[in-house]
Amino acid sequence: MTDDDTKLLASLTGFTPGTWELDPVKGDWMGGFYSGETPVCTFGDAQDYYPTEGEPPNYANAQLIAAAPDLHRIATELAAENKRLRVENSGLSQMLAGQRIDLAQARAELGDTTMKNAHNITDRFTGSVIFTAEIQVADDAPMALRLGAATAVAVAAKADLSGADLRHADLSGADLSEADLSEADLSGADLSEAYLNYADLSGADLRGADLSGADLRGADLSGADLSSANLRGADLSGADLSGAKS
Repeated sequence: MTDDDTKLLASLTGFTPGTWELDPVKGDWMGGFYSGETPVCTFGDAQDYYPTEGEPPNYANAQLIAAAPDLHRIATELAAENKRLRVENSGLSQMLAGQRIDLAQARAELGDTTMKNAHNITDRFTGSVIFTAEIQVADDAPMALRLGAATAVAVAAKADLSGADLRHADLSGADLSEADLSEADLSGADLSEAYLNYADLSGADLRGADLSGADLRGADLSGADLSSANLRGADLSGADLSGAKS
C-alpha cells in the first residue's frame, strides 16, 4: 500500500459497523443498505430519491461508500501480494526442505569423524565419579563442550548432580530445569540462555559464571556464590536468593 492508501484507511472511522446488506427492491421502493435492522441509507422510490425521500447516510458512512472503489483496489492489490508471498513461501519451504536433507547427509558423513565415548562427571569434594555419560562428540571437542554434553545427558536422566565438578562447562542454552545442582562447582561455566527454572542451585559456586539471559524463575539460589557472575537479562522472578553472595 502507498502512503495515500494508509491515510485513506486511517480517515475512515465512525461508520456503521458491518455486515451491511442491500435490501432487495420491493415494488417501486428502491431499497437501501442496512446493518442488521439499522438503516445505513435508503433510496426512496423510483421517482423521488433522497433527500426528497429516503434516508441519506451520515458523513462517516458517506465517506466509506465514496471510498469503495479505492478500497476495492487496495483489497485486490493485497490479494495479489498475498498470492505472491504464498508462492514465495512455498519456494522457501522447498529450499529449506532441501537444506534439511543436505544437513542430514552432512551429519551422517560427520559420523565417520566422531565417536561415542564415556565422560565422567566427578564430585568436587572427593573426586569420585558421580555419573558416567555416553556422549557423541568430535574427537577434538574442547573439554568445556564435552563436560556440557555430559551434564545435559545426566540432567535428562534425572541424575543427582549435587556437589558435581562442572567448572567452565559449556551449558549455554541447555535445559537444566529442576536439576539438582546444589553445592555444584559451576565457576566460570557458560550458562547463558540456559533453562534453570526451579533448579536447585543452593550453595553452588557460580563465581564468574555467565548467566546472561538465563531462565532462573523459581530457582533455589540460597547460599550460592554469585561473585562476578553475569546476570544481565536473567529472569530471577520467584528465585530464592537468601544468603547468596554477589
